[in-house]
Amino acid sequence: MPFFPGAQRAYEFARGGKLGRLLEVVSCFHHSSDLDPHKPANWKRQNLTCGKGGVLNDLGMHACHLPLRLGWKPTRLFAQLQNGYRQRPDGQGGMADCDTWDNALLHTWVRVENEEVPLRLEMKRLAPGATNTWSIEILGTDGGVRFSTAEPKSLWVFERNGEQWWKRTNLGFSTPFKTITGGIFEPGFADVIQQMWAAYLMEREGKLGGRFGCATPEEAVASHEIFAAALESQAQGSVVTL
Repeated sequence: MPFFPGAQRAYEFARGGKLGRLLEVVSCFHHSSDLDPHKPANWKRQNLTCGKGGVLNDLGMHACHLPLRLGWKPTRLFAQLQNGYRQRPDGQGGMADCDTWDNALLHTWVRVENEEVPLRLEMKRLAPGATNTWSIEILGTDGGVRFSTAEPKSLWVFERNGEQWWKRTNLGFSTPFKTITGGIFEPGFADVIQQMWAAYLMEREGKLGGRFGCATPEEAVASHEIFAAALESQAQGSVVTL
């Protein structure tokens, strides 16, 4: 998801230092496949096979990837975890217990230029209206940027100069790794997964340069440190320091 042109532009805005003092960051991955209570249980619905993190293990890295790449690892967090349906059909005429977390809101603090900034991480299997939606919003005193795969062509940029406004740019095929596709065309999932493969291959050859790369083992470890703290916070009902 971060290889969509809009996500890449949001990343460049964030690391370009043009947003002023950061006020808030929201990074999300939502879908709604579990809204149907008649959907049979599978490996994702039980701690035995999905792990105690549930949706954190399932969708969490999607929400953490870009913030961690920017160096925004939480120092403290408070978690709100939710189990949507505690039982589902087992596919054999009976019911199966579902003991895993379906939705997660992680209210965290990160340090950016020696200032604490709220970062909210959202991972949801039950998000009404969503299909498979990744989004990022970064707000600062001097500007902001917002992108969602629900509107894959649209990049929203906040500006202020006496007045203040949100500006929408209709993006074309402006990918970091060039292809034979012209810039006037619109990228889709098949295009951005090729961008991810290209990033992997270029990084393996030492030719990635300053371009956005795939999640690293270090970032994966950091994400699981966040998830472990979230489980601790949920169990204690308190803020946990990482």
